[in-house]
Amino acid sequence: LFQEIERLIKILHIVRTTLRDVGFAIKGEIIMTPQLSSTVDAMYDGKPPTHWYVDAGGVEIAWTVPSLPSWFAGLLKRHKQLMDWLTTMRPNVYWL
Repeated sequence: LFQEIERLIKILHIVRTTLRDVGFAIKGEIIMTPQLSSTVDAMYDGKPPTHWYVDAGGVEIAWTVPSLPSWFAGLLKRHKQLMDWLTTMRPNVYWL
């Protein structure tokens, strides 16, 4: 459970940082890097940016789905599941 929470925190940090930086880049406060540009392109196309679910080494760090709304729905469901486990009940058995 601890590892899953750490993983979700890492993903939330990546998403939060990326969205903040995209906002700054659009305002012209920071330089639009290739990664930020590809993020904007992916979001425009309705897809989650690749670096939100695959790390630099090519390892999958989050769930992969074809659309941005589905990806965020998965994020919210995962958050709810982990919060339920922490606050009300922990599963007897947990399979990854």
